[in-house]
Amino acid sequence: FRSYKFLQTKGNFLYQHLSLDTLIEKKNNEFVAHDFFTSFQYTLGEKPLEHIIDLSHNYYSNDKGSPGSTSQPYDSARTTTQSNRLNLNIQGKLNLFNSYRLQGFLNQATNTYKNAELSVAVDDTHKTFTDGVELQLTSILAANHTLIYGTGIRQNRSGGAGSSDARNTRTERFLFVQDEYFIHFLESHIIRSIALLPALRFDSYTDFGNHLSPKLGMVFNFGDSWRTSLKSNLGYNYKAPSFNDLYWPEDAFAVGNPDLSPEHGSDWDIGLRLRYPILSGIAFDISYFRMQLTDLILWQQGGANGKWTPQNVSKALNQGVETSLSLELIPQVLKLSMNYTHLLAKNDDK
Repeated sequence: FRSYKFLQTKGNFLYQHLSLDTLIEKKNNEFVAHDFFTSFQYTLGEKPLEHIIDLSHNYYSNDKGSPGSTSQPYDSARTTTQSNRLNLNIQGKLNLFNSYRLQGFLNQATNTYKNAELSVAVDDTHKTFTDGVELQLTSILAANHTLIYGTGIRQNRSGGAGSSDARNTRTERFLFVQDEYFIHFLESHIIRSIALLPALRFDSYTDFGNHLSPKLGMVFNFGDSWRTSLKSNLGYNYKAPSFNDLYWPEDAFAVGNPDLSPEHGSDWDIGLRLRYPILSGIAFDISYFRMQLTDLILWQQGGANGKWTPQNVSKALNQGVETSLSLELIPQVLKLSMNYTHLLAKNDDK
């Protein structure tokens, strides 16, 4: 047993209705959550060729009121969630130049919505299951050259309302490879080192076919103790709809959309990183990012029934700036940090 978290709130609050002069209390808004985390670790062999086995389990549950809208409030509707996450991780060295990490996982989630205040009482249960295994290998080809590669398989299943039987199944198989190559220069050079990080991932879905995603990262380092780095990434992205997007069972407020298409597009970013020995160390990062997506999946309210449902937006543009600043005043005792992100998301469909 490692940790337990408990959260409880009544959640009710007063609000001003647009058409009334008096304050109205938002009721049935309470929330209770339990979060258990357990892990075990065992080591086989001796350094530097040891093997570490790590088994962890996370159980989470919540029970919350579902108050409805201001025009149609509910006094007793409830929403409950339960999830179990089991992970097995085995990692170690095959020899001095090759290491591995084998991970297996099993995730299960149950979402229930009950509402007896509707003209037809609702008691819906939606279950999702995810399991899989992934093998990652790391090979040191030279002092400045490392190759990371691997494969895996993931299976998703969705249970029908009120039943644990699988109704929909997706199997995803994937391959990936990433090359890490460093070029070092003499101390007399302004640029001290360059890191090139090309990567390639291949995904094969039983319901959405095959897709190839290339990426390239670059880092230019200037200086040693007073280090300034210029970094940039670019690539193509792809995301298949989740099972909740596709098959969420129809309830009083929402319904899934089995006709969704995958998201795909391109993204790039460029940023500056400063690491200076001021006091016990100061770190500052700033970067600009830009992502263009086609068929962005967005939950929105509409349609003939007025329920929330996911839809594909033809084109979307997300761009912005991320900044972070941290200052260590007392080593390993007191550290101050600040983060700020400015995001501009735009429906770019024309």
